[in-house]
Amino acid sequence: MLTVSEIDPRPAVKFRCARCGLQVQICRSCWRNQKYCSEDCSTQAKLARHRGYQRAYRMTPAGRELISEDLEKMKEQDRDLISKYLRQWISKEKSEWHSSMIQSKIRTEKFRRIQTVANYDFRHSKTTEKIEKTYLALHVGFWAP
Repeated sequence: MLTVSEIDPRPAVKFRCARCGLQVQICRSCWRNQKYCSEDCSTQAKLARHRGYQRAYRMTPAGRELISEDLEKMKEQDRDLISKYLRQWISKEKSEWHSSMIQSKIRTEKFRRIQTVANYDFRHSKTTEKIEKTYLALHVGFWAP
């Protein structure tokens, strides 16, 4: 079996699949700026993008109007059933959106480390140097039994 370097002496292109994260190596002659490791990953990503576009459209006034027009044309029994599931899906989408917003904020936030009196650096300014002994004596006296 031939290796990539035997087929094409130029260095192979390495990339990470945009969907599954698998690291892929492909020869230069086959490289076509692919983002995905396989046709399956490409299809799944395309479907996910399409679902996202549909979800975004359903939240617009035009999308809501289209849904209500479609519901008006249906039989009442079908309409009730679909309305029930639509309410569930919308509720789930809103909660997932809210959760993803919170997760995004947590990922991008920089939290300060927690400092205790034991590891606090009183030497960072002249003012804190002056109060160090008094503060530590007060702290020890407060926590003493």
